[in-house]
Amino acid sequence: MLLEMVPDMPDIAEDTYEWAPKSYPQHFLDSGFAAKDLAVEAYELAPTSIRKAFDITCQHLDDFLVATVSGLKTLNVAERGLTENASMLIKSRVQQVQEELAKLNAIIHGKVDEFVDEATSKTIIAAKESTNIKDDDRDAAHTQEEIDALFD
Repeated sequence: MLLEMVPDMPDIAEDTYEWAPKSYPQHFLDSGFAAKDLAVEAYELAPTSIRKAFDITCQHLDDFLVATVSGLKTLNVAERGLTENASMLIKSRVQQVQEELAKLNAIIHGKVDEFVDEATSKTIIAAKESTNIKDDDRDAAHTQEEIDALFD
């Protein structure tokens, strides 16, 4: 959210400098979310291939954000401000972040085929192949319906 505000308020760029990625479980454990333990349990019970695709997508997003924040810091945006081109670049990067978040949301909600692009679908297929998981083999994990039932 902070990154989204930087083009209009460059002085808050400094607030982004302290950001660091967290694992999905750690994000919930550090939050005030009432069902955080349940969210972590659902993550851990997800089929291995889906969780791996999710983790790969998260890592890609984390790397992208780390590079973006590093660029803001290097340019000293908080003190020097932004040129119009730099502002447009940040807005473009925010759009890319939102697209990656949409992929993650699709993976979380089992809507991979409907919402995830071809590259992410290939990541999921590769994850299944690398873990030797067939579509009908849940690798001792629970089905999406069973995971969803945890939240009912």
